Amino acid sequence: MGIAESFELMAAEYNNASVWKAPISYDLNGILALVFLLFSFSIISVITLSDKSSFQGSVRYVILSAIGSLLFGFGSVLFSNYVGVYV
Repeated sequence: MGIAESFELMAAEYNNASVWKAPISYDLNGILALVFLLFSFSIISVITLSDKSSFQGSVRYVILSAIGSLLFGFGSVLFSNYVGVYV
């Protein structure tokens, strides 16, 4: 099989491809984004306002920080996608 035949095969597969549809509906992205952001701000405020001397360096602090930052990241991306800013 030469390059021309490979190109024709790729073009045929591209032309016959079906339209991709997301497995999850994106109608609730705004609500989901606000829930993510609300939870992330609450977790970050718990971390910030808690006693630093007993909380610092513990595994709980690291886990809550990771969860809060991940929720903030996913929430901000979902919210920006919901309002029309594509990232």
